[in-house]
Amino acid sequence: MTINHEAMSQSTSNVPEPSSFVMHGKTHLLLWAMAEEYVEQARSLCFIASTQPNSQPGWRKRHQDLIFCAIKCLVACVSLESPSMTQLDKAKSRLRLAQILFEETESSGRTEEEVNKAIIIADTIQGSSALDIQLQLYDLQIQIFIESKRFRLAKNTLRIASSEATKHGLFAWTYQFVLLKARVYFLMDDVAGSLATLNQGASLAELQGDFDLKARHCIIRHMN
Repeated sequence: MTINHEAMSQSTSNVPEPSSFVMHGKTHLLLWAMAEEYVEQARSLCFIASTQPNSQPGWRKRHQDLIFCAIKCLVACVSLESPSMTQLDKAKSRLRLAQILFEETESSGRTEEEVNKAIIIADTIQGSSALDIQLQLYDLQIQIFIESKRFRLAKNTLRIASSEATKHGLFAWTYQFVLLKARVYFLMDDVAGSLATLNQGASLAELQGDFDLKARHCIIRHMN
């Protein structure tokens, strides 16, 4: 893929001055900022092109270049050997790389590889500091399994993820996994299982006093 250097120079205009990051051994923060700036520029370009079709000729190529630049930044980040970069930082970097690969490319194998590496790193972190990262990784891993129609693996991971979310009282994550589980059942042509799962989600939302969420579960259930 050829990099659009004009797009690169425009997209880095809002990136913080690099010298202070490098001086303090925080190069990974600079790379994170650059990656997010590239992604933001790419998505803005996509939005403009979709709302004003004739205003951005050749936008697909520029969009692709910007996403490639973001990926390169995060690849550099996960390759860093820096004492200031913690295991949590490394797990976050691989998670973000996997998210961009999943959302913006068709590199499913590479995405799954990065998720697996991030999970291994997150599992070495003691305490609750890695819990949100672990749940995000489970979420992405489940979506990868769904996309590749590996429903048994998706259900097994959902069981683990739901247990962790419930154990720690993270009901927003519990609801997310309920919806994913309902989607898995639906894609397996098990409409009854999908509806039963949505009913469980609605009951849990009612128990927690979250009646807006209960209504959303009920709407989705009736759409099925």
